[in-house]
Amino acid sequence: MQSLWADLVHSRAFWVSYVAAGVDVFGCPTLHADLRTLESQPYSGASLTFGFPGGHLLRLRVSAGEHQLEHLDDDYDNPQLVGTMDCHQMSDLFRWDFEEITTNLQQLFGWWQSVTCEDVNGDGKPDLILGNMGENFYLHPDSSNPVKLWINDFDQNGGIDKILTYTVNGRDVPVFLKHEMEEQIPGIKKENLKNEDYSKKSIQELFSANIINKCIVKKVNYTSSCVAINQGNGKFTIQNLPARAQLSCVNIIHSIDLNQDGHPDLVLGCNQFGFQPQFERLDASLGDILINNGKGVFIWQDNAKTGLTLKGEVRDIQEIKSKTKRYLLFLQNDAYPVLTEINDKETKVEHETVKRSK
Repeated sequence: MQSLWADLVHSRAFWVSYVAAGVDVFGCPTLHADLRTLESQPYSGASLTFGFPGGHLLRLRVSAGEHQLEHLDDDYDNPQLVGTMDCHQMSDLFRWDFEEITTNLQQLFGWWQSVTCEDVNGDGKPDLILGNMGENFYLHPDSSNPVKLWINDFDQNGGIDKILTYTVNGRDVPVFLKHEMEEQIPGIKKENLKNEDYSKKSIQELFSANIINKCIVKKVNYTSSCVAINQGNGKFTIQNLPARAQLSCVNIIHSIDLNQDGHPDLVLGCNQFGFQPQFERLDASLGDILINNGKGVFIWQDNAKTGLTLKGEVRDIQEIKSKTKRYLLFLQNDAYPVLTEINDKETKVEHETVKRSK
């Protein structure tokens, strides 16, 4: 019985169901605060009878500030006390505590777009597939030459401004042109009458040290989409996805065993069009399929082989199964969904557009 009690005490899902069913702790304000999103009322003397895995029939009885768990026989006779829990123990059970785990990924500052967790090399440890902006973007930061976002009220007008810079010869130079900066921060024009004057200055030269020192600074030093192989204890080995998968951003990653060899493969949804003109569009992907070699190394498949021709901004991918076939549904911005049928024999997808009903 003690093991049964221990299993139940550590089943948060059960206690949530228990409280949501209307049997609440009487006279336990701390628990009410922890569970304030649940609609329930305290009832003194209430009870709840339920089945528990293993064929056990249990009854929870509520008294003032305490819960009693009883084990019942088939005739509900001779209940046996299994354990008790007071309101403070209940409150502790429902507190959701999150603790950051230190990893060697913390120095990778990317424009992260998506993440999927999957054991890609079959060692029993979950690995991470991380979708980033890719290596074909207008800006190409790295660990020595980061892109930075400076956040502050630069013109002291009560609004928050953001200035994007990239590294040139160790200096933080604004990405945007002079007239674009003047629209946001008019004071720049007074100190930089000529475009030539502006083009030679770093952000530290455009603004006073007092303003710069008060900035919140975010940086980007890594743009490749990659696989982080889990070595355990917060250690990961980084493997960039194939070069052809770096031609656009990766918005969505769907893990699926396409060739049914027991190893997870990847289907990537890509492209973004909403950048300012000088950044151009990220539109070089038609949808990428990467086949796992069984060791966590992915091999890009030519679109002529896969049949994918997705020219839009893919935002989601969902798998649909019938009794005999498998499908993938691709959702794109401002475009019809595309439904693909997976040809298992050739590891190929054949697609059709899902027309909007009138």
